[in-house]
Amino acid sequence: MSAPGGVFTVMEFNNRSTSAHESHQILVLEDDPSIIRSLKVLLSKHGNLTITSSLAEAKQALLDNDFALIVTDYNLPDGTGMDLILAKEKLGSEAVLIMMTAFGSKELIIQAIEHQIFRFIEKPFQPSKVDAVVEEGLRKYAESKNLKSFASVGRVSSELIHEISNPLSIISLRLTRLKSLDLSNEGSKEGEELQYSVQAMERSTKKIIGLTHHAKSNLRNSKRVSCETFLILDAVKSAVEDCATKATSIGAKIEVLIENSIQVWANKLQFDQVLVNLISNALDAVSGLDEKWVRIKAAINEGEMTISVTDSGKGIPKDLHEKLFLPLYTTKGKDGSGLGLPICKQILESHGGSIFVDANASNTCFVIRLPSQTAAKTKDGPALAG
Repeated sequence: MSAPGGVFTVMEFNNRSTSAHESHQILVLEDDPSIIRSLKVLLSKHGNLTITSSLAEAKQALLDNDFALIVTDYNLPDGTGMDLILAKEKLGSEAVLIMMTAFGSKELIIQAIEHQIFRFIEKPFQPSKVDAVVEEGLRKYAESKNLKSFASVGRVSSELIHEISNPLSIISLRLTRLKSLDLSNEGSKEGEELQYSVQAMERSTKKIIGLTHHAKSNLRNSKRVSCETFLILDAVKSAVEDCATKATSIGAKIEVLIENSIQVWANKLQFDQVLVNLISNALDAVSGLDEKWVRIKAAINEGEMTISVTDSGKGIPKDLHEKLFLPLYTTKGKDGSGLGLPICKQILESHGGSIFVDANASNTCFVIRLPSQTAAKTKDGPALAG
């Protein structure tokens, strides 16, 4: 029995905030008109539906679209749902599979294991169960895509690390030579500025070398992370210094409002990486504004440390707050890599912390949180080590 009109697509637009999977394509293969009507109502809110009533139509749809989710009946007029799954595998589609059937069997369960069918939905089905399974399936698809993105980044990173080593060695040697020269020129302004530039380049070179070593360890799946206790104020000052040239070039002011007693137990290089990313992003964001400032604060409340990086921007739309931390997602167009914030998130989570956009702030504000076992405020002695 075929649904009227053959293949048709449903696109629903409403006032809900955009979620991570609203633009996903969903393929439905079902020949019963009453079930089609029910599925149309249930699934439209999850994405764009392509509804087919025969195996031939569904196979053609697979050729024409990149689906995130496939919901298929098992018994069909011109074959079975397994035929569609085999066609999907042949095409290399990464869609998550959901099978609907009223006739479960041991053979079908074995096939499900072999072909990685995500879930079975028994007919007659409960609407709430269909809704939950589809939501879970789309979440699995999104997670799979994110992992694949990170894997691609890993491959590119391994090549980049290899290629960057030689020019870094040359820069390091040249800096060593410059340091051996008399750059003071009897205290002239030019000599002092050159000396400062050499020191800044030397510091940056050391950081890049440290980052490449850290990246190599990650690519080898090393779990060892070297941590130490240090003052947050010192780390922030170092990051601000690294961003000083950019701030000066756009006429931005950077304010640091941090007590000189807040310490953290963390990997210093990684922590610096997070701070530089956030400050640099803030400077990019305010570069086109009339009012240009970045403000950095830190505090300890009930054993939890928070660091906020706020800029003069008027905030980020709430529907982008989570997307900003997805690999390769960027709001900077061709100028952005989409890697900075995901890397920050990964680093902080490896320290037991988190990062998020403060939805209640009047300006654009990113907040870092670290738990009590990794942060402490002391007046006389070392920080607590977690």
